[in-house]
Amino acid sequence: MIGFKLALEWYAVNNIALLWNDPLTADKQKSYDRALKAKQLGDSSNMEGEKIQAWSTAIHLFEKIWSHKVPDYPLLDKAAHASAISPYITNVQTVLTNLNAVFAPAGCKFRVTFGVDREFLHGEILLPQTEIDAMIPQAPLTVVLAEVPTVAKVVSIVSDADGNQKLDGALFMQKLPEVLNLASAWAASLGGAANKPVGKAPRVAKAPKAKVPGAAGNAPAGPRIKGSQTIHLVPGARNTMTGKRLAVFNLVKDGMTVNELQTEAEAKVGAGFRSRSLAVLKVMIAQGTVTIQ
Repeated sequence: MIGFKLALEWYAVNNIALLWNDPLTADKQKSYDRALKAKQLGDSSNMEGEKIQAWSTAIHLFEKIWSHKVPDYPLLDKAAHASAISPYITNVQTVLTNLNAVFAPAGCKFRVTFGVDREFLHGEILLPQTEIDAMIPQAPLTVVLAEVPTVAKVVSIVSDADGNQKLDGALFMQKLPEVLNLASAWAASLGGAANKPVGKAPRVAKAPKAKVPGAAGNAPAGPRIKGSQTIHLVPGARNTMTGKRLAVFNLVKDGMTVNELQTEAEAKVGAGFRSRSLAVLKVMIAQGTVTIQ
């Protein structure tokens, strides 16, 4: 499941780079729309088989659209039959398995993200690769205990009638000992293994960089978003942002330019949001709620 989410996230993060100097034809636009619908079906389904089928369809369609730009990248069908798993990937999976074994019963799950910052999405904590790399050489119990306050906060966030979210202090004080008890019970079940590091620290812990596919040599990490580009809302896409990010998202109108969004954000969300709205826009693209052309 984590692998599927990461593969789909890769396409979302690199959406701008993939479209750079290569706009979609009418047929490819139809395939792209079908891919987004398949992804949304997988995201919303509670059945594992349906999720995998829908996400596979989305990735196959993305491959059909863009394989000419990155002819040597691994395709889903070939990767699905791979049997060798590197020690590094095994260590990453172990870190995530430990965290989820403790905190999933509390209503909070962990997974890896290509982003450079943590994200909090509907009961999920998305950990950047660099953070997981730092967890690998630590004792599992040390890692778990460090996450107890964060998980207690995540499960103590409540929404008001308008959909605004905030931390409920009283609920946090109730959840904190409950989460700590989960960590204690998990550590007791492992015994001494809870204090043995998962593995050695990776020699190189670099976050993945988006590149402009098809460019010669070491291309820069994708083009910048231009103010003249047009923003398009993806029909049926589910937004998961909160707070001021949500306020910026609510300003988006289908067909508006990036410049128009920046002006609206600065006027209605707050000073400094002319520039910060670009970061929020990138999150929207990564989530698949908007595209820009």
